Amino acid sequence: MSLLEPLVCHKDGLVGYHYSEITIADANQQPLSSNTLEPKRSIHILGTDSMGRDVLASIIHGIKISFFFAIGVILLACLIGFIFAGLSIVHLIERRQVRLWKLFLAVCMIAYLIAVLLHALGVQSILILFTLSILFWFSLLVAMQTRQLGYLCMDDAVVKLFELIKILPALLILIVISGSFEQLSLVQLGVVIAALIWVPFARLFRGEFMTLSQQDFVLSAKASGARVSRILLHHILPNAQTIILARICFGLVGVILLESTLSYLGLGLPVEEVTLGTMISDSRNHLSSWWMAVFPGMVLFLLLYHTNRIGSKLSKS
Repeated sequence: MSLLEPLVCHKDGLVGYHYSEITIADANQQPLSSNTLEPKRSIHILGTDSMGRDVLASIIHGIKISFFFAIGVILLACLIGFIFAGLSIVHLIERRQVRLWKLFLAVCMIAYLIAVLLHALGVQSILILFTLSILFWFSLLVAMQTRQLGYLCMDDAVVKLFELIKILPALLILIVISGSFEQLSLVQLGVVIAALIWVPFARLFRGEFMTLSQQDFVLSAKASGARVSRILLHHILPNAQTIILARICFGLVGVILLESTLSYLGLGLPVEEVTLGTMISDSRNHLSSWWMAVFPGMVLFLLLYHTNRIGSKLSKS
C-alpha cells in the first residue's frame, strides 16, 4: 500500500471509478464512452488508458500524489535550509568563530556517518565516493578561505557549502541515483530531491535573516538581553514569512515538474503509483489515444501555472 493511500479516496463520487481499477475490455476507450461490461455504470468522461483505467480518476489521484509529494519534499528542504541559515545568522549575530581543526573534525565525523548510512542502505560504492568527494572539496575550500587566519566564522563555511552544492547538476545526479536502485520509494526519492534543492531556500532564509537582523526591533531585542534563538524564532522568522511562502510556491512548481519529468523518463515514483508524469509517459506507446496525453498534460500545465501565479502574488505583496 502506498504511503499516500490514506490521503486519497478509493472512489470519487463524481467519477465512479477507482484509479487502479483495471478493465482490459475498456482499454483505450474514447472520452464519453460507456462501460463495456456494465453499460449502466458511469461513463468514462475523459476515456480510459491502455489498461482500461479511467483517465479522470487517474488524473485526480495523480494531482493528489504530485501535490502531497511536493509538499513533503519542500518542507524537508525548508527545514534543512532553515537549519543552515539559522546556524549562519546565529554565529553572525554573536560573532562566534570556529577553529579550523574543530571544523575538520566535524567534517570527518559527518563523512564517516554518511558513508556508514549509505552503505547500510545498499548504495553503490561510486555514490558513496561521490558524496565523500563533495565533503573533501568543501573542506578544501574552507581551508583556502582560512589559511591565513586559522579560524573562520560559521557563516563563511555555510556560504562555501552553498557554492559547492550549487554547481552540482541536480537532474543528472537524480538520474544516476535513480538508475542505481531497482526502484526508489516515495521516501527515498523525496529525501534525494530535498537534499539537492535545499540550497536556494537556505540562501533565501539567510538573506532575509541578515536583512531583518539590522532592523530596530531586532537590535532592541538583542539589547534587552534576548537569546539569539528567541530573536530568530520570534522576531526575524515571522517577519520573513511572506517571502518564504512565495518561495515555497515556486519550489512546489519545481518539484512537481521534476517529479513529472522523472516519471516520464521511468525514473520517478514506483510503477504502481499513478501520476501525471507516468500517464503522459504511457501515452507514448499509444499515439492514437490522444486523450491519454492531452488531458494529463493540460492538468499539469494548469497546476503549475496557478501555483506559480500564487507565488508571484505573494512575492509582490
